[in-house]
Amino acid sequence: MIAAGSNHRTARLIAVVAGLVGLFLALAATRPDAYHVERALEIAAPTDRVYRVLGDVEQLADIFMLFGQPVARLVKAGKAKITIDERVLNQKLGTKLEIESPMKSTSTCAITLVRTSTGSTVTWAMDGSHNFAGRVIGMLVNMDKMLGADLDKGLAQLKFVAEAAPRC
Repeated sequence: MIAAGSNHRTARLIAVVAGLVGLFLALAATRPDAYHVERALEIAAPTDRVYRVLGDVEQLADIFMLFGQPVARLVKAGKAKITIDERVLNQKLGTKLEIESPMKSTSTCAITLVRTSTGSTVTWAMDGSHNFAGRVIGMLVNMDKMLGADLDKGLAQLKFVAEAAPRC
């Protein structure tokens, strides 16, 4: 037989947990929906060679990482689409990434190239908006760290490909 006091404690515990979950969700709703993540890397290749690699949308999809994998996998699975919307020869590419799954979102990237004495500095900036689920995840995970790690991997892959690419 269960004592009346234990039913009261259980009901109280459920009320406290529900209150905490409600507070957590209310806090998530107040978080900004916009995000910006940016990383840069020095590449020992001239800007024209780096631009040539990035300017091929299929190669870009292989280099661009998301969720720890190349965006090309999501594109081939029909879960994402990447387009190049802006081109400034040997200086900048603007891209749009539309993801359908696992979570629908759209982001834009600006990839800028600056010539240096040893090659190029490439800066990859990603901007987008979180839906409510993204804001909840942002309460649990450092989004700059998570998305930044993907940009770092993409830049490392770009460095590898551009430095190995033949000179023209």
